[in-house]
Amino acid sequence: MGRLSIELQIVVLIIIMTTYFAGCVSPNCGNSYCSPPNVCCNEICMEPCPNGYSMDSDCACYRNNWVKCNCGEFTYCEPGGECINDEWVAKCPSDYFRGDDGICYPIGTVKCNCGEFTYCEAGGVCINNEWVAKCPAGYFDGADGSCYPIGSVKCNCGGFTYCEAGGTCCNDKWLVCPTGYYLGSDCLCYQF
Repeated sequence: MGRLSIELQIVVLIIIMTTYFAGCVSPNCGNSYCSPPNVCCNEICMEPCPNGYSMDSDCACYRNNWVKCNCGEFTYCEPGGECINDEWVAKCPSDYFRGDDGICYPIGTVKCNCGEFTYCEAGGVCINNEWVAKCPAGYFDGADGSCYPIGSVKCNCGGFTYCEAGGTCCNDKWLVCPTGYYLGSDCLCYQF
């Protein structure tokens, strides 16, 4: 009976020690001792993150309000951004979009590749590397970037590129004689 009580005492002692050490030894820490305030992460006993930070599965501390981004070398990034070419950049405002060059442009602009611009206001044309508004109805875009009435002809007369059809350049002036008249060498209109 005395021997049984020693065995019983050993069993009780093992139960007490197991219960005591169960709070101190964590199987997630490789069975090593990790006491509070330290925490276990991937079987490693780590110091806790400072206030305002949380530990992720990689055992690193990140700001609480940051978002998981997996962008370039970063796992967590400031909220309100997006990953573009492995760089975390601010999102475009709601009435903008991100162009191929990574810049935000107003919705409604179009890709133009005109001069120094990649995106331009819709409804225009690129003339001599300059984005100009399209001409209204009844007009056309001249090679010089100006709008001319449909029916105008290229004249290169006295600084003008396009002139009214049916005329002639005389002394650097574009002259059009009325029907039934002709233009004389003196730049005057004479009746037939």
